Amino acid sequence: MSSLSACYRRAPDLRVRPVPELGYCLVFTPDRPKLYTLNAAAWLLLELCDGQDRDALEADFREVYAEQGAGAGDAPDVRFIIEDLEGKGILLRQPTEKEAS
Repeated sequence: MSSLSACYRRAPDLRVRPVPELGYCLVFTPDRPKLYTLNAAAWLLLELCDGQDRDALEADFREVYAEQGAGAGDAPDVRFIIEDLEGKGILLRQPTEKEAS
């Protein structure tokens, strides 16, 4: 299970192809060759993932989700999405300096 204080970033060399007219994107993971289809929520999370910790990532996700008219209270469970993308090799968890020592 992921640590709450860990930071998340995209895996290197991902190939991301948006398909906005259908509300999803395709992601190819070259290290573990596989093609994934990400729904709009997972795609948004991937776009927001820039090395933030889980709390900051979740706050940004809820803010953008609410701005898009969906309402922050109706947002999907960000922790589940993070764990799913991490399990697929799309996101990488980096320990914070505190965890690394």
